[in-house]
Amino acid sequence: MTPEPTANDQKRSQARGFLGQLEPEIEALAQCVDRAEALMQRIQRTHELRAERLSAETAALRGGLYTEAAALRRELYQVRRLVEAIAFRFPTVILRNVSALD
Repeated sequence: MTPEPTANDQKRSQARGFLGQLEPEIEALAQCVDRAEALMQRIQRTHELRAERLSAETAALRGGLYTEAAALRRELYQVRRLVEAIAFRFPTVILRNVSALD
């Protein structure tokens, strides 16, 4: 006779499923932040190499990228906090891809 799953087992299973859904979200957000920051750096380097001042249009683009990257970092931080809260509540739930949190 097999024991019936307890409410805690069901919650742990649900937490595992939720973490599985968050992992790709974390990875996608991290990649978007990296791309936006890399593009900002490339714009800055290009203008430094040419010894030019940023045009108003380029400065606006860079400012928009900075704003977008900041918003993505905030969202990434919130998702990481969710993961930490789940890991704190269910320490036996193991993430498959812990590197996504770094």
